Amino acid sequence: MPIGACWNHRLRGRTSPTNSFSCKQRSAFRFAGSCGISFAHLYRWVNAEEHPSPAPRKERRFPPHGALRDDAGIITQRSQGFLAAELMSTLVMVIDDSLTIRKILETCLHREGYKVESFCDGVEAMKWLTLPQACIPQLVFVDVSLPKMGGYEVIQRLKAQHSLRQTTFVILSRRDGIVDRLKGRLAGATVYLTKPLKTAEIIAVAQEYLGACPGD
Repeated sequence: MPIGACWNHRLRGRTSPTNSFSCKQRSAFRFAGSCGISFAHLYRWVNAEEHPSPAPRKERRFPPHGALRDDAGIITQRSQGFLAAELMSTLVMVIDDSLTIRKILETCLHREGYKVESFCDGVEAMKWLTLPQACIPQLVFVDVSLPKMGGYEVIQRLKAQHSLRQTTFVILSRRDGIVDRLKGRLAGATVYLTKPLKTAEIIAVAQEYLGACPGD
């Protein structure tokens, strides 16, 4: 049976798993069917969204007390100033047409010791990445509603670049529906944050994917 027909068959209630889902969830299933996503895959993902399991704690970027191994495998002690300078080489990119949102993210991330480059739209950000002095960002915050080019398309185009395949993308949106989150996943985003943003959420995402600040 074709994927679209299979989804319609399930959503009419002839199979039991979808009977307990809300209208928004059923809309998400229909959207996924049109994208060719299997029913079982999205069913597991929706259950994870409704009942998320604790995310595994990632290894810290900087070991405690500044202890780092050199090429010979010997433990060396580096000063906090050196570690702070090394952290500043980690670039965070912010793409949002709201000056207020950009300032909030810049202030919050600078306070934690991260280097930030912000842009009002995705086209300007992509132009900047072609410059010789441009650095490769390890974390990118992207607003969904951008001028010139939508946030989902910006992520897809940046993800297509070989140098940005390991970069983590964070969606910023005022919508919090299942379909919106699914679109973010399909575009290549790892994290989905809803506005208004909370400082604790911004810091948590940065520390999760870039590492905690020295001295934490």
